Amino acid sequence: MKKNVLFAFTVSAVLLLSSNVLKSNPSGAPAGRTNSPSDGATCNSSGCHGGVLSTSTNILTNNIPAAGYTGGNSYTFTVTIPGTNRKGFEVSPQKADGTVLGTLTAGASNRVLSSTYVTQTSAKNSNPGVWSFSWKAPVAGTGDVDFYGSFVNGQFGQTITQKLTVKEAAMNGIAANTVMPIAVYPNPSNDKVYINLSENLTENLNIRLYNLSGEEVLNVYNGSYQSNLSFSSNELTNGVYILRIISGNTILSQKIVVNK
Repeated sequence: MKKNVLFAFTVSAVLLLSSNVLKSNPSGAPAGRTNSPSDGATCNSSGCHGGVLSTSTNILTNNIPAAGYTGGNSYTFTVTIPGTNRKGFEVSPQKADGTVLGTLTAGASNRVLSSTYVTQTSAKNSNPGVWSFSWKAPVAGTGDVDFYGSFVNGQFGQTITQKLTVKEAAMNGIAANTVMPIAVYPNPSNDKVYINLSENLTENLNIRLYNLSGEEVLNVYNGSYQSNLSFSSNELTNGVYILRIISGNTILSQKIVVNK
């Protein structure tokens, strides 16, 4: 009798422990499960889901033209997960250090976490399970953007990861190897940033500084043409910024690194 009681207790404990270890999240994945370099985890990690871990190239798609995205424009991304089990996902556009690139806006049956991740609000049993969300591209000059995603088909079934890189469209037909009519230095900057402008930019200037999410952080200059300008980076936090210069129909962008 004692052996039977002990066996029953042991089985119950194992079952209870297993239910605590593998815990699905049908109303949305916790932050940090996209398999990005910064996250370092997937929905298969930390006891959320079991089963096979694999990669894909066609679960996350978008309507960005073949020429690439245009800074400040919004695009639709679609998650399509095949299979007959309950499904969910988490996606994020990130730099290697975890900095979010652009702005996410949730669609039907999904939500945005900490302005960095988009995930489902309810799991789907349909085959396939489909969600869509919007992405507002960061300011011009950001360059290629990597989207990282983790997708689940069943709690004990399959976790799939995907890395999708979207490129930026060339600006105003300026080739990548063209000498730009601006010089910005020192770069990286720890104090003052100097801007030298070509005499070809003779019309009024509008110069603004943006972070990689596309938010304006500094109105540098707005007025008649000057060949030499400067601004202080003392009030900026360390990181990468985009300096955008508009002169008539010409729009130029330059990456600036602040490292104090």
